[in-house]
Formats: sequence, C-alpha cells, structure tokens
Amino acid sequence: MTKIGENLPNLVPFMTRTYSPQAVNQARHAFEGKVRKSGATFLYGAMSGFITADELDDLMYEVTEVAKFLLEVENTDISLNQELDSEGRISNIMRDVRRSSIGFRHDSNTCPECGQILTQESIE
Repeated sequence: MTKIGENLPNLVPFMTRTYSPQAVNQARHAFEGKVRKSGATFLYGAMSGFITADELDDLMYEVTEVAKFLLEVENTDISLNQELDSEGRISNIMRDVRRSSIGFRHDSNTCPECGQILTQESIE
C-alpha cells in the first residue's frame, strides 16, 4: 500500500499528490475493517441459509476471479497450485460452517423445511 500511495498520481490520473505514510496506514486500517465486515456478512449469508450451496459456489467463483484480477493489477502472480490450495481451504471451511450452522439453526436432526433426516452426507 505504501508503494501505491507513493505512486498514486501515476496510477490514478485525477490524483495530484501522493498519500502520506499516515494516510496509507489509515487506508490500510479501513481496508482491514471492510474485509472483516464483508467476511462476517458473507459467513452470515452462508450460515443463515440465505445463500444456497449452489449460490455459494457461484459466488466463490466470482470472488476468486475478482481477486485474481486485483492481484494481476498489482503485478502479483499466483500459481495454479496456490489458487487451487486456497479454493480447497475455503471450501473445507465453508463445509464446516454449513455443518455447524445447521446444528445451531435446527434443534433436532430433522430439516424443518423438508423433514429429511440430517446426516453427515446430506449436509455435505
């Protein structure tokens, strides 16, 4: 972020001055807050059942593409193995979140919407 702050006029034509180190730190802090808030919003959608598994899969694809684009803009390369590893870790975490949220949302081992008995296989 410091490099971007120092080169801001070259990156964004309408910016006429560079960011000070303090402004860069403030931007970094604001960014971290936004990441936490968006993560909480994303997980809430997944845990509450607002986002279906198929929608979550589509959303993860879109988010991955945007993240790869942003890395590309920064001239940062990510290998296919790193990308697949990240996607695999996220998928595993989201499966765990789904399992846990179903347990929290339902007092019994039966789905209140369809009456199906919730087994490990039906959750995954």
